[in-house]
Amino acid sequence: MTDVEFGKVWRLLSELWPEQSRRRSATVWRVGLQPYTMAAVAEQIMQYARCNKYWPDLADITATLQPESAPGAPSQTETLQRLIAQLEAL
Repeated sequence: MTDVEFGKVWRLLSELWPEQSRRRSATVWRVGLQPYTMAAVAEQIMQYARCNKYWPDLADITATLQPESAPGAPSQTETLQRLIAQLEAL
């Protein structure tokens, strides 16, 4: 999942659970969702939202998904290196 696609997914989560999205870490979610396609993640989010009124755990969304990197998506190593750099900058 690219950063642009993740931005769309994060907006979907924020629209569905506006109050709870402010207390969540987008960085952790970005890394956790990186190996999945935006379409698969968005579908899982919508299925979860139809049955639950609370913000999902990352595992609630990814438990049944199969990792598959979309063309142009950064590798997990690249994503983790960027995350470490962001955390060190804090």
